[in-house]
Amino acid sequence: MVDYTMLPIGELFKRAQQGDAMAYCAIGACRYNHAKSKGGMTELYKALLWFKRAYKNGNKTALYYLGFYHYYGWFHPKSNAHAVELWQEGTRCNDLWCTLQLGNYYSTIDKKTGRPRNIYRAIALWEKTAYRGDTIATQKLAYTCKDYMHLGYKWQSLYWSITALKDAIHNKEDADTQTYLRNILMDVLKQLSYGTNDN
Repeated sequence: MVDYTMLPIGELFKRAQQGDAMAYCAIGACRYNHAKSKGGMTELYKALLWFKRAYKNGNKTALYYLGFYHYYGWFHPKSNAHAVELWQEGTRCNDLWCTLQLGNYYSTIDKKTGRPRNIYRAIALWEKTAYRGDTIATQKLAYTCKDYMHLGYKWQSLYWSITALKDAIHNKEDADTQTYLRNILMDVLKQLSYGTNDN
């Protein structure tokens, strides 16, 4: 399977000319990332056109990016609800990035309540992507389940903290990341040994 993130831009444009929807999305992502790093609204708009073209031709990952245009109010009225609808559509189609981002959204703090919007849904969504091998989700689960052991995530916290550390070592991630994950695991083991989260 072709990794479009590794293809040179010239190859992406060649594939786009042949009607490749994944190439449309990849070109949009290149422009999007450039705009985010350089702060250019013109590039953001060009990226938007590529994402719309990708989605129109059946690419669901484009929904991940399109959601942010509504979430931040870029060229659209600002709307969390519309952003969530797009990420939900992508999630129903098993798009990994949409599923991960929907989990991110539910984990963010609701300004009205001061609590996460829905931590149960966030964890469930991250688990869907983690079981597909996504290490970003695995690390999120490691520290989130630890923080919410009192809600019944005692054994999940142990499983995901071990898994995240193993993945980090296997993938040769930087020393700081490995130390951070090792500390999470030690904290989980300490809490379990003290029996402080038996609910």
